[in-house]
Amino acid sequence: MQMLPVLIPKEKPPINVVGDVGGKIAIIVDDMIDQAESFVAAAEILKERGAYKIYAMATHGLLSADAPKQIEESCIDEVMLLWKLKFFACYSILDDLRHVVAKWLSCRTGQY
Repeated sequence: MQMLPVLIPKEKPPINVVGDVGGKIAIIVDDMIDQAESFVAAAEILKERGAYKIYAMATHGLLSADAPKQIEESCIDEVMLLWKLKFFACYSILDDLRHVVAKWLSCRTGQY
């Protein structure tokens, strides 16, 4: 009898919003966007709670299946994918990444 590996989908915890997002910019951050269902679901909850802009940020954007279409049709205003910026040789990855993210956010919010 041959045994084949079983693929079990990763169970995702329920989405919780901590604090009041009404009238604010919301930023969803994760390590990867593969299938966009969880990002879109989180964005819908944030919009329902009053966030007026919603940004999604991830290091890797695999964007499988119809993820690009789901994001395009969602209430997510913009997605920033960092991919693999060549920070591996840097001694201070967080400092460099912090400046990239800060510049991106400041350009989107108009707060320089």
